[in-house]
Amino acid sequence: MTATLDWEGIPAYVTSLARGFSAMVGIAATVVYPAAHARLSTLRTGLWSIWTQWCCLLLCVGSVWVGGRVASAWVLMAGVAASRLGLWMFDLAVTQLMQDGVPDADRCAVGGVQSSLQSVFDLLTYVMGIIISDPKVRFRRAHRALLLAGDLRCGHVHAARVPRTQAPVPP
Repeated sequence: MTATLDWEGIPAYVTSLARGFSAMVGIAATVVYPAAHARLSTLRTGLWSIWTQWCCLLLCVGSVWVGGRVASAWVLMAGVAASRLGLWMFDLAVTQLMQDGVPDADRCAVGGVQSSLQSVFDLLTYVMGIIISDPKVRFRRAHRALLLAGDLRCGHVHAARVPRTQAPVPP
């Protein structure tokens, strides 16, 4: 994204400020997650999180059609920064599910496979950045991939049929 913002003519200090704000939103997720988890189950918190991220990333898709290169870049930065809340909350929900649902004897193997898959997909983002160099096409494909992730998560929650809450809701 840094290359795209540089291509759009956004100064480096603005990009740095936006990245700092994104980090603060991600840290805020660690405050919001326990409150959401107390009211919802772990699965439903993860579901809410992935759809929150998806809705925030709609701004990024919409930035393609915003008039003006600088305005488009600002909308892109705002969408990415806001989406960090859902991203980090989803990560916390997945980590919680791993800790609760995987037997102790298998936890290292499952964690290793998860880490390997994350590394492969992280590498894939760089490869796709080389293959798909047009920013307008890149945003649409990223949005479709996130939509697929949300759909898969909905299917998992529906299949698990988890009760609305796993813990009593505080008064």
